[in-house]
Amino acid sequence: MDETGDQHSINQRRQDGLVIVTVVFTSLSILAVSTRTFLRAFMLRKFGPDDWAMLGALVCFAAAAANPKSPKLAG
Repeated sequence: MDETGDQHSINQRRQDGLVIVTVVFTSLSILAVSTRTFLRAFMLRKFGPDDWAMLGALVCFAAAAANPKSPKLAG
């Protein structure tokens, strides 16, 4: 393989790794936020402004992570 092909292969492996890390941590974030939301809203009945802010931040992050044209994630 020539140098251009090697560089493409390295870049592809890095991109695959970044996608895996993004999916894993986004999934963990969704799990943590949904667990906290369930506990605070339905069991404790103490759903406050900080919980709404956390939900809003998660929605914004998930939308940015899902957008392939996102300037922060596209590089």
